[in-house]
Amino acid sequence: MLLTDRHYIKLVAEAIAGDLLPDLASPGARSLAGMAVDALRELIKREDVLPGLIARLAPEGLALARELGGLGVAVEDGTIASIAAQLEREAASPSAAFARLVKLLDDGACTIVGNRDGLAGSQAEAATAWLRRVSEWDRDYFTSFAEAPLPELANRTSAAQPLTRDKLERHLRERLEQPGLVVDGMVAIPGGMLNEIYFCTLRVPGAPDREVVVRKNVAQPLFSHGAHRVTEEYFILKCISDEGLPVPEPLWLFRDLPDVDGNFYVQTRGAGKMVGGLMGAHEKLSERLLYSLAEFLARLHAIPSDAFAPYFTGPESPVRPGETVEEAVRRNVENVSRVWLSSDRKPSPSEAFTIDWLRRNIPHNTNRAVMVHTDCFVHNFLVVDDRIACVLDWECAHFGDPAEDLAYIRAYVAEHMEWDRFVAHYRAAGGQPIDESNIDYYTALLHFRNFWGCNVGAARADSGFSEVRLIPLGSEHRTRYQGLCLDAAYATGKD
Repeated sequence: MLLTDRHYIKLVAEAIAGDLLPDLASPGARSLAGMAVDALRELIKREDVLPGLIARLAPEGLALARELGGLGVAVEDGTIASIAAQLEREAASPSAAFARLVKLLDDGACTIVGNRDGLAGSQAEAATAWLRRVSEWDRDYFTSFAEAPLPELANRTSAAQPLTRDKLERHLRERLEQPGLVVDGMVAIPGGMLNEIYFCTLRVPGAPDREVVVRKNVAQPLFSHGAHRVTEEYFILKCISDEGLPVPEPLWLFRDLPDVDGNFYVQTRGAGKMVGGLMGAHEKLSERLLYSLAEFLARLHAIPSDAFAPYFTGPESPVRPGETVEEAVRRNVENVSRVWLSSDRKPSPSEAFTIDWLRRNIPHNTNRAVMVHTDCFVHNFLVVDDRIACVLDWECAHFGDPAEDLAYIRAYVAEHMEWDRFVAHYRAAGGQPIDESNIDYYTALLHFRNFWGCNVGAARADSGFSEVRLIPLGSEHRTRYQGLCLDAAYATGKD
């Protein structure tokens, strides 16, 4: 179901009325205000930009659709002509017709990916070329929309069983057998689309107060893969904490509670300050701080696999101990591919191109797989005295290639110091050998999760999910990650 712009405006109005106006002083309210403004500007752009943009792109899209038959993709007779006629008939408001065209191309791209093993010779080469062309056509649409001038001038969910202070207090009292335990000052922290985060203080008679953090899976996550499930993240973090690295200590895991709509765990609260956000640092970072990041990654990658025995035997672990890097990466890519194919997302041929490319170009590497964080920059660590004091948010952690961690941070680090010196310090601190020729592959792989996640979020916004933060995912953020994905893939020079 594709909802009208009235739905988006209603979401924004409800967010302002229900979340913003009552408490403009809170960090969450200020964050929501910015998201609401982004959403309103997005709506105006839809009205102003889409008709002309679709008119420009439709002829090439129809031409790509007509090529599907020669690539072994069956298209029902009359479908392409019907779409062309609808585009002409509804030129003033062509979104529905264009959505049919994009869906047809996306279905064709997915069919080609699924039939890849059955293609050979010139047909296989033609399929590869077609996937790249349709991917660029898809990218042109989102990039052109995102770059269109903005007029001068996104957390609301309807969870049936939210985690409240009273529930948390009751479950902790039962688990710890402390009937006098009190949960005080429970505050929701603006976070991502996969986990709810709360700060609170635990008070027990006769014991010091304890500052803790609660990490809970949202009731309807954008996707559920690997350590995005807190039941897996908990065991990974416990193993790393036991090795003495500067990370929060996971304390208690709660799963399958009848009165809470998602699993959660409680961890210690780290000390320090953040020096940036998702888009990068707020200020110039010192080499001392970046060297401490290199040292942390070297220590993480040096942890022997047998230290993760509790994780390997945990209820959620998909990992086989002793895997090579190549085996671990292939397993991860295939798992991502499987979840992607079954996800409820907006049609995007660029995603089909990217996942096909990732599956066909897995780097050869017989070294043992190591634990990697793959999201380790300023938005996920705390700093004290210009050094990393605590690394947070392990929801993207898995066994893989140490080059994945370096790929994720290369562009960010290069803004503050020479990349070669950072890598040299990482190696001098005991880091693993890195094949830099694989960095672009891992850049494409890691940003695919963001690209795909934005598309799932955009689909939810169109289907009536009451979450104002989802609206900007469909253009600005999705376009950024799409570009990072595709540019990295092209940079390898591999088809």
